[in-house]
Amino acid sequence: LEVRDETGTTVVAGYLAPLATLALNDSALVAVASGFLDPASNSEGPAFGIWVALPMGGNLIELPKSTVSTEDILSRQIDLQIWPNPASEDLTISFTLDKAYEISMDILNITGQMMMSRELGPRSIGSHTETIDVSNFREGLYLLRFRSDNNITTSKIKVAR
Repeated sequence: LEVRDETGTTVVAGYLAPLATLALNDSALVAVASGFLDPASNSEGPAFGIWVALPMGGNLIELPKSTVSTEDILSRQIDLQIWPNPASEDLTISFTLDKAYEISMDILNITGQMMMSRELGPRSIGSHTETIDVSNFREGLYLLRFRSDNNITTSKIKVAR
């Protein structure tokens, strides 16, 4: 998970979310963020962290901080463009890769239900374009989850009629 500043452009912290180790297949979770990125600037208040609430209740589970640097995260980012957005029939996804990756895409509705999953397989360095037919999707907001090896980029998409 990436925590970004108020502009949404700068990654200020990264966390691992090893949720598979909790055996939570197809479960909804709530993540809670709390604390200060720089406790020294706030009377030594508690340090920033992210915790997960499990569906069965109990204590919150603190997610471990990622050891990947901000520079590493930024160097792995994918140039992803989506149009038209909103879409009524075809949604075009254009992406540029800085190295070869295994690529897959998912579309989830706002409740987290998987609406579409597509394994694109290996893609080489450079620009690529994929088209998704959303004509059978209900009008509303969805999340496009774009995966390249260990990097996940999520974007909002809207289906309009």
